Amino acid sequence: MNEGRVFGFAGRWLPRLRVYGREVGAVIRVDVAELERRQEICMEPLCDPDLMSALAVLPYRTPISWDTIDPVIQATLDNAPEGTLLKGRRTVERIYRPALDVVGIVKRSKSWLVALEAVSLFAPHAPRGLVLLGQGDDRSVRLRAVQVGVGLARHQPVSGTVLLERPSRAHVRGGPKHWAFTEVVLAQWLELHNSSAQAFS
Repeated sequence: MNEGRVFGFAGRWLPRLRVYGREVGAVIRVDVAELERRQEICMEPLCDPDLMSALAVLPYRTPISWDTIDPVIQATLDNAPEGTLLKGRRTVERIYRPALDVVGIVKRSKSWLVALEAVSLFAPHAPRGLVLLGQGDDRSVRLRAVQVGVGLARHQPVSGTVLLERPSRAHVRGGPKHWAFTEVVLAQWLELHNSSAQAFS
């Protein structure tokens, strides 16, 4: 069951994303064309943070002169895997782009503090939603959720899941760290679905 729907997170549901020492649910939206391009050349998810930082120096699909690039970054780009760059004698062009977007992160818990701690590290990557289980006094919890930009819902066996507060995108950032995060998510999704692009069709 896609528990992100109550927060308006539309996409594919990854029930057990394990990263940063946490286990959460994630809703993802996949760029199928990019994923198929990668699979045609057997390009694996990228897990090198230095490579991500170097790629982020280059604009997407715009040739840049090698002479304008720092030599240290050049050395990293020289070893970039197939499918990330178009390299010429005088110019280099980034063709890498993330193959998916993380639409939302969701955590279920009986404890507000446990759930908040679990999703705190994901603030730069996606809106976050907490589903609290059972009954409880939500007044102070709702106030705190608004302050930190976390969506809040309460699930009870009889009444189901009720949205209390909507999540915010105020803390979400792009860049190389976010790209690296999406590659980790992609690797786990492909492992779950036997590396098939058809899982996203």
